[in-house]
Amino acid sequence: TSKLPLLIIYDRSCDFAGQLLHPSTYQALIHDNFGIFKNEVKIDDKSYDLDCDIDKFWNENRMEIFGKVCSKVGEEVQEFTNKFGSFENDINGTISNIHELSHQRISLMSHTKIAQALSEKIVKKKADELFKFEEDMFVRSDITIDKLINVLNSTPEKIDK
Repeated sequence: TSKLPLLIIYDRSCDFAGQLLHPSTYQALIHDNFGIFKNEVKIDDKSYDLDCDIDKFWNENRMEIFGKVCSKVGEEVQEFTNKFGSFENDINGTISNIHELSHQRISLMSHTKIAQALSEKIVKKKADELFKFEEDMFVRSDITIDKLINVLNSTPEKIDK
């Protein structure tokens, strides 16, 4: 039996590539993997506020690529601990700007935990491999249907296929 050829006609003003790619920004990945409702994300029965007016880190990094955000969290935690000691400790009351430091400490703790949970989820779902393959589909010409089927078969969660 032979297969009939398939002809697809679509409007050139529609960007199909964007619809096929998974977003890899910090905000999009959090929303896709945990959901964001009323500026709040719940991970393992713990809620984290993601309010641009209060959380400077969220406001500055939510639209960044997740890998860059992970690096930024690490840098800011290191900078904070170098200046004030571990962010798990209470901040000394003699610091004149304790309110701002308290917000910064809470923000860094929250984003450290969110980034860690998100990294674990990405590894578990093999999402990094899927992101790479999606990008390759639009950049390289040597992607075959067999490669696509292999990637889809190796993707653990049905919703990501």
